[in-house]
Amino acid sequence: MSKEALEVLGTTAGHSLQQLSLSMTSTQLSPSDMANFTALRVLYIEGRRLEVAGLESPRPDALQMLDTLRIHSSRFGRFIQLFVDMRLENLHTLGLSDHSDDALDGLRAFMSAHGNTSPENRHTHELSAHSDDASNGLPAFLNVHGNKLLHLTIESTHAFPTLDQCPNLLDIKISSDCDLADLVSNTPHKSLSKIVVSDIESHIKKIEFDTEMFPALREIQILELGWPTTERAIAKSRFVRFAEFLLQKNIKLTNSEEKAWTPRLKTGKGRRAS
Repeated sequence: MSKEALEVLGTTAGHSLQQLSLSMTSTQLSPSDMANFTALRVLYIEGRRLEVAGLESPRPDALQMLDTLRIHSSRFGRFIQLFVDMRLENLHTLGLSDHSDDALDGLRAFMSAHGNTSPENRHTHELSAHSDDASNGLPAFLNVHGNKLLHLTIESTHAFPTLDQCPNLLDIKISSDCDLADLVSNTPHKSLSKIVVSDIESHIKKIEFDTEMFPALREIQILELGWPTTERAIAKSRFVRFAEFLLQKNIKLTNSEEKAWTPRLKTGKGRRAS
């Protein structure tokens, strides 16, 4: 969709349109381009190299009903700055995915803006962060909005800021292999209850995670996890060791089928997943 077509759509249907999926041919958008979408609740924007054309003050009611925002772009880190100065009072879901080194630029900006609301205004935030340069815009966003987030999806934990900017987060999803030790909170995070990851980076032999900083955590799900079935495999498995450590903290380690590891009775036949 061109910028001109988006303007026509906003003028004719922006007052009633609740869901919008855009594949943009225009590379630059400004806050004014979204001003007429006052009823929009779900917004998905895709574009190879989206940019912010200008940072003029948005209308007070711009995207006032938006609860879900997903951006798929090689410049999403920069592009997310488009939303920093919007109120986004109803935001609860954010998804960011990238194709280049710009991925984290705007993620931090978004979380700064929307990561710190009171519990009654908690919301969901889905992000995909992948590269080192993608963090430039994220801090500002998080400072403004991070407190609104309940659910967050990112692509990578590398170069990701601390979770302190999202104090009301309930769960976080990481869609690539990761190191759980990269998930950091400088103060105890009192609401995060679930972490979902694709897999743990293969070079990590002993999985480290500071459970003391996440007192509400009850489940870590590893989607690519396959539980071992033989005594030899069980004895060598880093996931079994991690699961039994977590069980001592009242936290489940599960796979994609929600199957958790449960130690067997000491009968000489090992342990199992159940």
